[in-house]
Amino acid sequence: MPNIYSITMKRIHWYLFLFIGIAIIFLITRILFFNITINKLEKRLQDKIGASLTYDSYQFKGLTGVEFKKIMIKNTDTIFYADTFRVKVTIFSMFKSGKKLKEIKLTNSKIILTNQIINDLFKTGKSSSTAINNPVNYSQKANHYINLIFESIPEKITLHNINLKYSDSSYILTTQVSHLQLKNNKLIGVLIFNDLDKINKTFNIKGNFDYKRKNISFEVEGNKSQLATLPFISYKWNLDFKFSNLKVDFKVNQLSDQIKLNFACWFDSLFVAHPKLSDDMVFFHNLGLQLNSNITKKYVELDSTSLLSFNHFSFSPYFQFKNDTFRQLTIKIPFQEFDASTFFDALPPLMFKNISGIKVRGKLSYQLSFRINLDSLENVSLNAQLKGHDFRILQYGRARLSMLNDTFHIFRHDPGFDPVYIKVDSNHSSYTRLSEISKFLIYSVLTSEDGSFFYHRGFNEEAIANSIAENIKKKRFARGGSTITMQLVKNVFLTRKKTISRKLEELLLTWLLENSGIISKEKMLEIYFNIIEWGPNIYGIHKASQYYFNKKPSQLNLKESIFLTSIIPSPKYFRYTFEHNGKLKESYRNYFQRIASIMLSRNQVSMADTVGLNIQIELSGKAKEQLIKQFPLDNLVDSTYLEEPEDY
Repeated sequence: MPNIYSITMKRIHWYLFLFIGIAIIFLITRILFFNITINKLEKRLQDKIGASLTYDSYQFKGLTGVEFKKIMIKNTDTIFYADTFRVKVTIFSMFKSGKKLKEIKLTNSKIILTNQIINDLFKTGKSSSTAINNPVNYSQKANHYINLIFESIPEKITLHNINLKYSDSSYILTTQVSHLQLKNNKLIGVLIFNDLDKINKTFNIKGNFDYKRKNISFEVEGNKSQLATLPFISYKWNLDFKFSNLKVDFKVNQLSDQIKLNFACWFDSLFVAHPKLSDDMVFFHNLGLQLNSNITKKYVELDSTSLLSFNHFSFSPYFQFKNDTFRQLTIKIPFQEFDASTFFDALPPLMFKNISGIKVRGKLSYQLSFRINLDSLENVSLNAQLKGHDFRILQYGRARLSMLNDTFHIFRHDPGFDPVYIKVDSNHSSYTRLSEISKFLIYSVLTSEDGSFFYHRGFNEEAIANSIAENIKKKRFARGGSTITMQLVKNVFLTRKKTISRKLEELLLTWLLENSGIISKEKMLEIYFNIIEWGPNIYGIHKASQYYFNKKPSQLNLKESIFLTSIIPSPKYFRYTFEHNGKLKESYRNYFQRIASIMLSRNQVSMADTVGLNIQIELSGKAKEQLIKQFPLDNLVDSTYLEEPEDY
């Protein structure tokens, strides 16, 4: 009978030898892994930026960690230095091409980066183009980047006394990390930024990182006496962005056939400034986003449970980009009814200067549906409805809409021209009543600028949809889609600056004007003819008809009316519509014929009016003098950029 003790000892010896063997293999593998990694890093640094890697000593920490002392990366100057640099990977990543960091520790470090170094280090040389016959798999692409994010963030981070400097030809950003720690899924730290304004900007950060559930949440605050200001974006995009508190929450749910992303952020005391947004810094007491996204193989969707909230007003947007048999973009805002005063009170005052202070009562409801086939831009639909329910204006803001029924003045002063005061007074000699304007001109302008003026409530959805499609097609702002009401509001109450705030004010004031019953359509059109610019510093149809033809507005014939209509989009450059011999450019023939044809189809002119219609315009008065006058070459404008007016 075998000795049990002897058998047991043999097994123990066998397991011991096996363990020692595995340990020896592991230690050899660790050394090989270390040497291979260092060699690859040294070669990459030398090949990419001509830099060398040096360190005083290194020591293995645990099974998969290594700690360097006085490590340095240097080419002509020091790029990276640290008293202590510790890095640890997961055991399994030692046997894979991708290295999942488990821990990183950096103390007393100095990092100096330039735009050139970053480009040289990370450029791949691969083409960014995607073949048409190889469509993007959106869920696969999203999955790749999500995994990359979570695999790139170590489970444990310890940073202490880190100084980072980034610079390019005209910008310098310094960042000091006094301390930053991520441990047991908890994040806490303090970052100090300094860039163009030479003022230290402090970020206090705390948060949670749950790797298993793929959930990241954190909070950023400035000092008690200082707002947190995002660096770099002011230099890069001319965007100033300040806030007292920011909370962010990011969750991922990776399913078999789709990815669900939930992203939420909330700002307190947010200040935003950008030349395209507004003339002044815009302030939000609070602004929040709750974006719930679905990503599948063929589409990216922001579902209608999402929420956009600002100053205690909120709505639910819906967005979908689908790439199946064709590329389609869909944007919706589901029907929503809300208190009118809550909405107007939520509008940032410095962004809505002309509306700020308005007092209203009643309710409003809104819904939006927009869909466009990006592979066939003719297939576009837009349906937007803003309705009032027992809605009434109790007090106007700075834009007092009721003044349109009274006498008022408009001031214009464009660069290179004398200032102009336009007096809008139906009893003034320069004012022309609608009944005193040629029917040819009235119908020509309506045909070109706003064919459904007398039938819509301020907005022509078909024209707006077509203008969006045209702008996408030409990849620039080529067509506006503004109605006559919108143009009237812009000319009377707003500036000519092309900012988002001005456009939003234009939309709201247009709706208020059309839906409050303050003024009739006929009166709107009459004021429009008397205030718009018809030539270089030529305001009002009374002055325009004299300037071009030495006629009264009532005496204008069909081709003179169509000519004046064609000037409205670019009034200061009327002379560039003519050839050097004084004849109107041949390219305008189709425009003349198109406008006349539409007017004829609407019984606005007779067949006899259009017989023999040509584009030979006989100018007289000051317009003729301006046309034949020799202008300095530096004042010439490339007429290819002067768009012909569109008809609706």
